[in-house]
Amino acid sequence: MTLILNDIHVGTNRGAGTTPASAAALKQFTLNNLAQFMAGTEEDVIIVGDTFDAWQVPLTDVLKTYEIFKEFLGRGHRLVIQAANHDLSTDSTKLGSLQFLMELLKGYTNLQFVISEGAWVGKDMYCVPHVRNQDVFEMELAKVPECEVLFLHANLDNGFAAQSDNSLNVSREQLEELPAKLVYFGHEHHARKFGKAFVGGVQWPTSVSDCLDKKDKFAYRLTGTELIPIKTWDSSDFTDMPWNAITETSAKFIRISGTAKPEEATAATEAVANLRRTSQAFVITNAVQVGTDEELQKASLQSLEAVQAFDVMAALKEVLTTEEYAVIEKL
Repeated sequence: MTLILNDIHVGTNRGAGTTPASAAALKQFTLNNLAQFMAGTEEDVIIVGDTFDAWQVPLTDVLKTYEIFKEFLGRGHRLVIQAANHDLSTDSTKLGSLQFLMELLKGYTNLQFVISEGAWVGKDMYCVPHVRNQDVFEMELAKVPECEVLFLHANLDNGFAAQSDNSLNVSREQLEELPAKLVYFGHEHHARKFGKAFVGGVQWPTSVSDCLDKKDKFAYRLTGTELIPIKTWDSSDFTDMPWNAITETSAKFIRISGTAKPEEATAATEAVANLRRTSQAFVITNAVQVGTDEELQKASLQSLEAVQAFDVMAALKEVLTTEEYAVIEKL
């Protein structure tokens, strides 16, 4: 049996919604969860992309990850690491943190690193890593052999992603043509199922947006083509509350929402700032809407009318000399 993880994002560095202290705590939260999971399993593990949050993360995070994987591999278990968009530089001449980690671990024969092309990663299991663009990705998909399980790090049925070199896509039609009974997707952060595809979602959130589905998070035990969920995070660790009714909470991911009148905007901003100063949460995002839809529309129309009524030539006449204005007037 094999356990599946994906989108761990070690070294995550969130600026929005954090303080320096809470951002550091979030980074440690990610490392702690990975360490506990790897230390607690006696099964093989496949990481389906985005081990790291960026192609270069602080060396301290790389070395801590090295210690976690070294302990796991030292117990004789097999580890497969698939490279993905966050793990790799968009400049192919530059090597990043994941490649450095693999060099540190290259003495372990029970480690397999899938980085540049598709490869078998176990009995009846095949993996296609992230590649530089959609065209190359589709060439790799065309090479996929018949298998029980296929691992991909890509979007599922997202046409916009196909136009971005750093985000790949598998269409519904391509999914049906893939010669696999189960296609497991990393990359998307909310779990879902579609036909023979399964999107794993994240095992541990690193942002409020990861929590917005308000669902628990899971790793998965793969038995044949069956996925058995293993709970890794409880959705009670996320809360959404209105800015004018903030209450004490132990949740680590908080979204402050609601509507504030224009004259309440400062109070709403201060309420969020005060919570960030006192809370132990990792991330607190400000999703407060200022003004009702009607007020926002009215303000937008008033702004448009002001722009339309603005006399550019009269304004220029105020700041230019007579000679300069004459030149502009001729133009």
